Amino acid sequence: GDPDRGVQLEYVGRSDFQVKIRGFRVELGEIDAVLTAHPTVGFAHTLGHTAPSGETVLVSYVHPTTGATVDPATLRRHVGDTLPAHMVPTAVTVLDQIPLTPAGKLDRGALPTPDLTARAGTGRTPDGDLERLVADVFTAHLGVPGLGADDNFFDLGGTSLLATRLVPDLARRLGRRVTLPELFTHPTVADLAAHLAAGHRAGVDDALRVLVPLRETTSPAPAVFCVHPAAGLAWAYTGLAQHLGDRPVYGLQLPTLSGGDTAASIGALARRYADEIRRVRPRGPYHLLGWSLGGIVAHAVAVELQRDGATVDTLALLDTHLTVPGTTTPAVKDMLRDLGVGTNGGPDPSYEDALALLEETLGDGTGLTAQHLERLHAGSAAAARAARLHTPATFHGDVLFFTATRSTVSVPAVAAWHDAVDGTIHQYRIPCEHHEMVSPGAVATITAVLTARLRDSDAVLRQHTRGIGSTSH
Repeated sequence: GDPDRGVQLEYVGRSDFQVKIRGFRVELGEIDAVLTAHPTVGFAHTLGHTAPSGETVLVSYVHPTTGATVDPATLRRHVGDTLPAHMVPTAVTVLDQIPLTPAGKLDRGALPTPDLTARAGTGRTPDGDLERLVADVFTAHLGVPGLGADDNFFDLGGTSLLATRLVPDLARRLGRRVTLPELFTHPTVADLAAHLAAGHRAGVDDALRVLVPLRETTSPAPAVFCVHPAAGLAWAYTGLAQHLGDRPVYGLQLPTLSGGDTAASIGALARRYADEIRRVRPRGPYHLLGWSLGGIVAHAVAVELQRDGATVDTLALLDTHLTVPGTTTPAVKDMLRDLGVGTNGGPDPSYEDALALLEETLGDGTGLTAQHLERLHAGSAAAARAARLHTPATFHGDVLFFTATRSTVSVPAVAAWHDAVDGTIHQYRIPCEHHEMVSPGAVATITAVLTARLRDSDAVLRQHTRGIGSTSH
């Protein structure tokens, strides 16, 4: 090059201290720092380990402080309270002593093989032929033996990609159709077996309901509600839901998918969604998230809940443009992009061709039919028309706004929202396109920000609850 030109180098860290987990690039030192912040841990070292399933998982090695007793489960919860779920180690191994090389450095080769079964099999043993069969299939794909009936596919390292391989295998062994939505909505051995035993043949009807659980837990933490993008389905949030810790996550979907009417207005849609939210969570605080058109609806739902006196602690908008362009019906290929399917240009596909593209990308376990896609398209077009006529009221509070910096739209999406929000809009720029806002790389940033916000909200709620308890005596 030209010797007179300066060369700028940017240090991005050592590659041997980074691993890729479920599409996320993880800095291992961040995990070690959180582990050693725990009072029982004097030393921590985390690395990537290839599980029997072929997936890379995180494993941590710790050495206790003098006189302390280390509990691996407690440490995993400790990491989960600070970092996104994809950074929580699958296994924590307690070392009696730290293996060192003659030069005094950590001898990685002398570290013991991690026990990846420690998280599994802690509950009831699978009972009955169907539960045992489901557990066997989970084991075959996760590489984790000794699964219990209450073990969760996603908690044990399962991914959406792994699910596309597991579901056809389970269907083959059962001799009947099994769909991805069935696994998404029933991710434990017992729940999936009970669902299959109940005689559901396709499972897609449950996954097309207006309110669909994306992550069900027994945690008392307030739930996160994710509003569908323009396509109308909330399935795209499944990966995000698995990275918000031990917290319930629900998706809100267009009523047309389950046979309801198309959206007459955004306000009417928001009232329907607010009713669905209150049905499962009668009291706040509420946490809402919406991507694309879903952000417009999420904002309207937040306003609706506030009108009823509820607390909305989180409103997250993912590259949401308040002004919906165009007057024509959205293309089928646009709907497919929202579902994570590329069309490589060309004319707009028919519903049958769109279904073939969907199954080519996600496998034939989606459970969707061409009729479902036609219903999706009609609902999406009606919602887009309603959004073009929508004038938002004011949301009272702060907003987390995630901007896709590679968007082809010239006017930043955040610009129009200042008149509809009377708090602070905290903007986070993500190097992706609009249709990539729920891709693994984008989700890493989004969940990190959301986790911090949710943690702060939970702390305030606990303090408030203790205050009420102390004044009642």
